[in-house]
Amino acid sequence: KVSYKKLDPELFPEYDLEGYPYQAHLVEFLNSSDSIHNVFWLDGSWGSGKTFFIKTFFENQIYKKKEIYYISCFGIKTREQAEKILINEIEKQSILGNLDFIPLVGGVFKWFFKTVGTDLMKRDSIIIFDDFERVSYTETSDNPSDYNDLLGYIDYLSENKRFKIIVILNSEEIKSTKKNLIDNKFKLNQHQMVSTEEVIDGILRKSKLKDSNLGEILALIYKIYYVDIGERVVENKNSKVKKPSLRE
Repeated sequence: KVSYKKLDPELFPEYDLEGYPYQAHLVEFLNSSDSIHNVFWLDGSWGSGKTFFIKTFFENQIYKKKEIYYISCFGIKTREQAEKILINEIEKQSILGNLDFIPLVGGVFKWFFKTVGTDLMKRDSIIIFDDFERVSYTETSDNPSDYNDLLGYIDYLSENKRFKIIVILNSEEIKSTKKNLIDNKFKLNQHQMVSTEEVIDGILRKSKLKDSNLGEILALIYKIYYVDIGERVVENKNSKVKKPSLRE
């Protein structure tokens, strides 16, 4: 049995702040044998580092990589689209999938993966749905009907297949969908990712620099260098300004 642990707080202080226990809840969720509530929702604003946190978390665990499957929801509206991507991920991570360069054999295995599909996945597999709010190619879409099919597939995988599901989203962009669909169907395991402003504030407080002149200078530099650039990138989608990472 794979046992997950929190990231080392000395190496990753930004994920171990007081008052923001989302990491502890994620560890509890992954290690729990309870199969009733198998969907973990990680909510946070743009630029808060949700995807980076999830990838960092799993990269620093002792686990088998083939047990984790990643699906980007960008432009996916139907169950069939999501299922096709998942099967492609299963095929990529399978030894048999590497034989597709042989014409006849490759064709047989492609048919095999399409037919058997998720039955090849282990019970303790983890499926990550990222950018959930972008099922429509237009980022401002908040039509609950656009999410019905995908939510139904997530529910099916968690309830019938007993897989652990992690959904990464920014609910600020889909307030109506969250209120009318997500909150009604998935009441538990919803967790808020701390904002970047609060992260830097928490780190400074932990290092006892918060109330010092140096702490104020660092916070100001951070505000100018990171937050304001981020806001400009969001406002201007065609901007070539590269937003620096928080770790940087």
